[in-house]
Amino acid sequence: FTIELVPVLIKTSAMNRLIQSSKKMQRINISTRSLFLRVILWMSLIVLFLIMWTIFDPPAASEFLIMDDNDQLKVSVEEECLSHTIIWELVQDSLLACSRHAVSVVNDSRVLAQLVYSHFLFMMLRLMLTGFDLLDVLRGNLVSTLESFNHSFDTLFAMGIYVVPKLVKAMYAPEKYKPTQSSDAIPSERKTDPKLNILICTANMGNAEPTLESMEAWIPQDGACCRVTPLEGETGQLSSGYFDMIVVGMQESTWAQSAGKGSKREIRGKEITEEEIMNALDKHDSAFLREIVQDILGADYSHIVEELRGQMRLSIWCKHSIESDIQDVRTSGANTGIGNLLANKGGIIATLSYRNTKLSFLSAHLAAHEGESYYKARCQNLRTILREANTSELSSKLDVSMMSHHLFVLGDLNFRTKFEDEIPHEESVKRALDFVEKRDFAGLYGLD
Repeated sequence: FTIELVPVLIKTSAMNRLIQSSKKMQRINISTRSLFLRVILWMSLIVLFLIMWTIFDPPAASEFLIMDDNDQLKVSVEEECLSHTIIWELVQDSLLACSRHAVSVVNDSRVLAQLVYSHFLFMMLRLMLTGFDLLDVLRGNLVSTLESFNHSFDTLFAMGIYVVPKLVKAMYAPEKYKPTQSSDAIPSERKTDPKLNILICTANMGNAEPTLESMEAWIPQDGACCRVTPLEGETGQLSSGYFDMIVVGMQESTWAQSAGKGSKREIRGKEITEEEIMNALDKHDSAFLREIVQDILGADYSHIVEELRGQMRLSIWCKHSIESDIQDVRTSGANTGIGNLLANKGGIIATLSYRNTKLSFLSAHLAAHEGESYYKARCQNLRTILREANTSELSSKLDVSMMSHHLFVLGDLNFRTKFEDEIPHEESVKRALDFVEKRDFAGLYGLD
């Protein structure tokens, strides 16, 4: 049981250190070598203890004298060497149960279930032997022999199920990362440049039905970099080529239909009702938007994922050359409307892995209006989205900002610039527009 129990103890301890350090936002390095060294150290100490125990207190057979009921002059002598180790099995099974919700990388739930089942079977055999002994069905020394074999086979089976496969796996070097490749991808067309060009597009649609022209105003045709105006100081960096990945976020992206059957859809601005919002979330409207974006980007782009929540939408598109390198796509979201129930405000999160790099995108529509209370409400909206929209299996305590290499936040965030408190609202708007016309975005950031 030493060979079986010690690795479980060491592994449970390492998992606990990992979770505790992540809660404190601290990095921790757990290497396979150090884990094996700790296992060897503890096993050596236990073996040394058993050796010293055997030397100073060697095992001795327990002698039992049994008088024959039929012939009281006849006394049978039986010797037993008992070993009661059920407590260690219970400790081990408890540790295995505690780790059943661990992340899949370190989760051995299926193997551990087989291990517990194996222990259960041998425990039933042990209870049967105890019953045979109490009922005098078998002689005491035969029961002791069978119990010894039962213990031995229990340990051997446990080692074969849990320990031996891990030792065999540890003998081989870990496989190098090889991204999966879809059947329709052509190997020669895969992207070899390690640089990944990502474009984030977001717009508040104002509950107006989109057109090809209105969408082309903020999504570049063919995904061409040259159609995007770079910020100051970045001229020339996006002069040629195409974006590898394009993320499209929309807010208030539902629209109402007119009463006339077959007539054109009318723009009704923010007069849209909740029932009309739900009707607008049908497959036709989603397909309509996808077709527009596909027409703009062209046939070289694939639709990776799309998520809808209330009047919010988030979709991700990528070039065919990197599609086979994208894995583990997940989506989630959270509502931050009235009572955190209504989806008129909230956020959508999409995460994916690109060549072992975790990328996350958070598209949000936060609380509007000016003032300190609304500013705090927007900050609380973000906390709620990060807390509730979890796409990780590791722990519910870790939000997407901690589980990603890169997190992109987009959408109608409604954060404002703040000028002097004394000036009127109209004057603040005029000053902000002056900054925009002069393209002095650094100045605006300073007033954020």
